[in-house]
This record gives sequence, C-alpha cells and structure tokens, in this order.
Amino acid sequence: MKKKEDGIWIKEKTLKRTDLSMTDKVILAKLSQLQPNCNPSNRYLADLIGVKPANISRIITKLTRLGYIECIFRKTVIDDVICTKRDIKLLK
Repeated sequence: MKKKEDGIWIKEKTLKRTDLSMTDKVILAKLSQLQPNCNPSNRYLADLIGVKPANISRIITKLTRLGYIECIFRKTVIDDVICTKRDIKLLK
C-alpha cells in the first residue's frame, strides 16, 4: 500500500504574488489546504514552519490587511472561562 505523503501545494498565481514573502505564501497555502473545516492555531502553524507564534500572528494580520483572508472572532464560555475562537475565511 502506498504511503500518503504530507506537504503543502502553493498555486502558481500565489507564487507570483509580489506583495507576499515566501513565508506568507506558505501560510496562505496551508490555510487554503485546511479550509473549510479547520482553523489552525498560531502555535500549530508556527511549529509547522519553524517560527514563533508571534510571527504567525503578524502574517495573519498582513494577510487580513491585504484582503487574502478574513478573521472572525467568537467568544465562548467553557467551564466559566471566556475563550476566543478564530475562524479564518479565504477571500482570494
């Protein structure tokens, strides 16, 4: 039986974008791959590419500002603790 290989596919149109760094492009491609049912944490994405979660936060903010994604935040209460959940929607 063939083993399934994991990886990230970056579309050619994304690779040609001049307003994004290569790291931005990798994160955008991974978000695209995980959509529509998975909204990864900054920690997950950071561990995936070997950067700090703060770097992912800056990338997510940049992708939002440039109109590639939209972040929707929802507050929920779990065991009397207020938690914020982020949903990411691809726009481009």
